[in-house]
Amino acid sequence: MPAVYWFDPSCEEQVARGCAGFVPGRLPRLLAEDLELLPVYLAGPRDVLLVRRTPRPAFLQRLADAGFSLPRCVEVPGSRLDRRTCERIVAGTGMSVAGPVAGAEPLHLRPWGWSPETAAFLAPLASMSQVKGVTAWSERLARLYSKAFGAEVLEHFLRDHSAPWLCPADAVGEVCSTTTQVTAVLQDCLRPDGAARAVIKAQFGQAGRQQLRVATPRLEERQQAWLNRVLQNQERVVVEPWLDRVMDLSMHLDIGATGRATYRGWVRFLSDDHGQFRGAVISAGEDGSMPAAAASAASATSAAPAGLPSRGFADLLGALADHVGASFTGSGYEGPVGVDMLIYRDADRHRLKPVVEINPRFTMGRVALHLAKALAPGCAGIWSILSVRQVLTAGFDNITGLLEELRRCQPYQRGERGLEQGVLSTTDPETAQAFLSLLVVGPGIGACVEMLDAYPPLGACVPSEARQAPAG
Repeated sequence: MPAVYWFDPSCEEQVARGCAGFVPGRLPRLLAEDLELLPVYLAGPRDVLLVRRTPRPAFLQRLADAGFSLPRCVEVPGSRLDRRTCERIVAGTGMSVAGPVAGAEPLHLRPWGWSPETAAFLAPLASMSQVKGVTAWSERLARLYSKAFGAEVLEHFLRDHSAPWLCPADAVGEVCSTTTQVTAVLQDCLRPDGAARAVIKAQFGQAGRQQLRVATPRLEERQQAWLNRVLQNQERVVVEPWLDRVMDLSMHLDIGATGRATYRGWVRFLSDDHGQFRGAVISAGEDGSMPAAAASAASATSAAPAGLPSRGFADLLGALADHVGASFTGSGYEGPVGVDMLIYRDADRHRLKPVVEINPRFTMGRVALHLAKALAPGCAGIWSILSVRQVLTAGFDNITGLLEELRRCQPYQRGERGLEQGVLSTTDPETAQAFLSLLVVGPGIGACVEMLDAYPPLGACVPSEARQAPAG
């Protein structure tokens, strides 16, 4: 069925505000503008992507030449949907503007994530009779974005499932609404036989933002000020031990009207020390055999025993998908969900924290999962989100210089069955103001790393973590 996509990566901040009228800061605004074409990898030729500015035809042609089936892009003047634009969207999908036609498929709305801001933005389109699958904003949906919701889901899951390689109950975050509660939880968490550090997370935050790492229960003045501000604005925080990260993983689901979860795949994603998304390691034809891949990758990063068996792991993932789906029952939510997971080092073994947080929206990991479909069988890739500052620090004079070097040194190669080798810009580098994204493809992750090593300035831009372990 045809769908309308819209990219707005500030969902959590909008949810925290509680009503429409959110004004993003400079970097979040540039992130939304520079990466707004990422939903083209989620969409299909019958779909529509709403954009703030019309993409350059030359860039879209380059993506088409690389094998991507692109949606139709419709510019929204001033980021405000008027009746005329809504009618253009409906007509462009082959529907009658006058009303729904018997037997015709309805038009569905697929924003990056629902929030008060998104609901208000899409309201003119949602009011049209040809549009179905509209999610009405409510407090029930806001709860799904909360870190407290993720902690609750993890706590209940661990009650019903046990394994020596699963995280213990004390790895579950504690929800606090006062500074006194935060201090008490920190004292328990940072006891001599406990964690070395803890993290305090605002209940609404994303991409590693709005969190504070601490090593003692007594907060410094600036830390206390941050906590007071967050509690005043968001009412609650989640406090949990800071775990010794080995690998980040994400499982991707679609939640149906009844809460039934459909498994879509998994991705190993790359993040910086603050938990912000940097990229993903992907491979073609992923068969869902996450257990072996995860255990192998965990073993490759340390001489310590992995402690993560392949057997039984897939069953646990299935149980987790069902559990997450059931947690959405009655919420009124239908759509994509990403579940962030963590393999971490615990003394002489590795453990899995099956729920770090739950994202009731599209995620960068979901984009990476779809990019993997463009790779030729047997090939792998490293997909990275880069800042313009990184590119300049690596030795390029400007983004155009990077583009010219990529086309000269590492042009992408496409075979009959998909991308085989080289570097492809997945967002337009010529219009990038602060951010861009690149996909490095090779016959294996080792080949991708060799490609980066052969051209040091490019390698300097890609997360070093991508070199540590196989994709799957």
